[in-house]
Amino acid sequence: SIRLLTGGLLVRIQPEEPIRLRAQELSGAAARLTTTQQERAAGNAVRAYTDLMMTDTPAIGAKLPFLFSYRDTLFGNGFVVHVEAKNGRALCVHEEDGWWMYGVNPGGMAAHGDDPHAAHAAFRKTFSDVLLDIAKDTPNFAEFRGQVEAFFESTNAGYEPEWSEAAAAVRAGHISRDGFSVAPADSPRSVVVTLKTSDNVRAIDNVAALTAELAQAA
Repeated sequence: SIRLLTGGLLVRIQPEEPIRLRAQELSGAAARLTTTQQERAAGNAVRAYTDLMMTDTPAIGAKLPFLFSYRDTLFGNGFVVHVEAKNGRALCVHEEDGWWMYGVNPGGMAAHGDDPHAAHAAFRKTFSDVLLDIAKDTPNFAEFRGQVEAFFESTNAGYEPEWSEAAAAVRAGHISRDGFSVAPADSPRSVVVTLKTSDNVRAIDNVAALTAELAQAA
């Protein structure tokens, strides 16, 4: 016979019994594991955002979905333009080296900062830098407007699903606002490019406006 410690009790069993007992234990463990995995999978996104965001120091991988609206006035080659972008989308992600804000619409741009506010400020400057590059490379207003519209409507498909998931987490109350206001995630997106002339130049055109709000799913 063989002695086997089970449940804190020492019992004596026949040689063939431990094989059956072990098989039953493994089968039960597999069933419990399957059930546990299913439970963890259900609502996993909500719990993940709660764990990541509702702390003083959000964990690596935390995400914030932003809607941003900017206003710029700049010089092109023989023209002055006013660009007003409304409800662009960006995803701010906490990574090991700080916070990175990735453009969703427009895609193809990103900026880094020590916190979400700093990342947004850097993102705002990057947006203006892109407009300046377009102005430098286009010979006239019509081409400038066309390229700006194409740039703003471009989509970063890789981050778009994560942006939507994060917007749902904002609605569920699982993301700390961190001083940001909230706006509907389906707010209409637009960019308007206007040619400036001497009779429609205003002092406020000297101010590059910026607004960033957390997107909240409907």
